[in-house]
Amino acid sequence: MLATYGDDFYAGHPALTVNAAGRGFVYYQAARSGQGLRTALLAALRRRHGVRPLLPLGSLPPGVTLQRRVAADGREFWFFLNFRRDAQTALLHDRTGHDLLFGNPLFRRNHPRALRSNRFLSSVSPLFLRGKFL
Repeated sequence: MLATYGDDFYAGHPALTVNAAGRGFVYYQAARSGQGLRTALLAALRRRHGVRPLLPLGSLPPGVTLQRRVAADGREFWFFLNFRRDAQTALLHDRTGHDLLFGNPLFRRNHPRALRSNRFLSSVSPLFLRGKFL
């Protein structure tokens, strides 16, 4: 337990916990918090566990998320999701790869990629990339 509630009927109960899971850790925040606390907590966790962002901070616009998966053979797959109705642009900086939905190579430096909405996926449009990302 990393933090507890300080007052009301939750006083003394867990507000932030951590548990080991496999080769990592699971953190659970059971309390509402402001953006300042979330930002500070995530920064502390990144430092503690040596986590680096996949792209420089600010590369993704609001409403766009990025997840990375690594296949057993070491290939990386990046999944960009646009949760907004309008097209968004994410800067890939010096990353290279292929857009797996359309087969387009992404080899140019600082190549902006527009993430288009898709009505059939409730305005969530995935962009799958494969290639050399490190």
